[in-house]
Amino acid sequence: MLRLLRYTMLAELVVVVAAIPIDAIYFPENVGLSLLTIVPDLIWLLYLFKSRRVDHVFRGHDWNVAVESIHPLKPTFSA
Repeated sequence: MLRLLRYTMLAELVVVVAAIPIDAIYFPENVGLSLLTIVPDLIWLLYLFKSRRVDHVFRGHDWNVAVESIHPLKPTFSA
């Protein structure tokens, strides 16, 4: 499912980039909105391709181990 999600979002980004010249010709007031759509898409794609957490959840299926390795619990001290 991770691969499908990544490629679906990548396809969405390609379509938005391809739509910008069309917007510039026929709907110039929408170019800014199209550009604003690109920013969150790029952020999500970077996260899905580079995140260790995404790798643990979708590939390793070891979320409990990943939580402890990425964010270790602080030791508790008893008085």
